[in-house]
Amino acid sequence: ANCLPLPSSFQSQLQEKIDRFDAIVKGVWQNSNQQNAKISALEKRAEECRQEAAAQFNQFKVKEAAMQEEKKAYLAEKVLILEERNKMRRELESRNPGAINTLSSCH
Repeated sequence: ANCLPLPSSFQSQLQEKIDRFDAIVKGVWQNSNQQNAKISALEKRAEECRQEAAAQFNQFKVKEAAMQEEKKAYLAEKVLILEERNKMRRELESRNPGAINTLSSCH
């Protein structure tokens, strides 16, 4: 084979292109690693936010249930008071017919 050595200018141009390509690949790799680190940090923060939201939702549900129980107790007490009031009105009316109308006009 009749191979001539490559001119040194071609070799240096080829080496420059290889060096530029190598720098580009390293830059892309580094950028990719940085982006992956940012994505991981964002995913971690998103998970923390989800957990915090779930905890707050659970606290809300517990408080809501407690308030419902308070409301039931209040309504039960109100029913008892109204029943007692009606009983007292009936007793008053049975003892003194027409007394309820007199009392309601005396506000």
